[in-house]
Amino acid sequence: MYVSSNTTLTQVVHGYSRLADSFQQRRKWNEMLEDGLWEELCLCILSSNVPYELAKSAFLHLRDTKLLRPEWIIRSSNSARQIAHELSRRIYLPKKKDGSYRKYRFPNTRAQNIVNAAKTLYLKSSGLFGILKNSSSEREARDFLAKNIAGVGLKQASHFLRNVGYSSSLAIIDSHVVAFLREVEAVPQKRIKTITPEIYMRLERILQDLCESLDLNLSIFDMAIWHYMRGR
Repeated sequence: MYVSSNTTLTQVVHGYSRLADSFQQRRKWNEMLEDGLWEELCLCILSSNVPYELAKSAFLHLRDTKLLRPEWIIRSSNSARQIAHELSRRIYLPKKKDGSYRKYRFPNTRAQNIVNAAKTLYLKSSGLFGILKNSSSEREARDFLAKNIAGVGLKQASHFLRNVGYSSSLAIIDSHVVAFLREVEAVPQKRIKTITPEIYMRLERILQDLCESLDLNLSIFDMAIWHYMRGR
């Protein structure tokens, strides 16, 4: 694979070196309680097609108001409605240019995703810790989450596994990563309208090859891409 030498690649690799130490010091999944794993998954669900600042703000509000507790979600007959109601409130960051707060996008869909995920994990499965412990590889864990957990696709599953220190070779493919790959001429300039699972896997393989050629950890490199591309 040919990758041009340019400023973007140089800057991302420079950013990688700044992130590497802090990334290695993160907690690992086998040091976390089930509640911590569940909250990380909820944040990833809320981050789907939503700016990270908005997703994080919504997540913190739901967590602080005790609306993400799996036992309550499963026991309550209207948990999805209550979560959706909170997500519909205009109380979230980042503020708009006029200083007003935002509503969360897709309140009903994400509320139902969270409820369905809780039921799948804690009524039909052994919970996230059990899934991670019993998976034989990063890919197997991701495939299980993407196929069985509502609101979790390849991107969200990869994001979760990276955040809990389970994976080091799975990519989080989003618009920032695609733009980066275009700039370093690793993919054609033609716009990708929809990232299907097949396209996702193809782009991930390109990133894996690039990291192998540079002797870099893909999880850290992916994060360096995100920080650089969104910060310009």
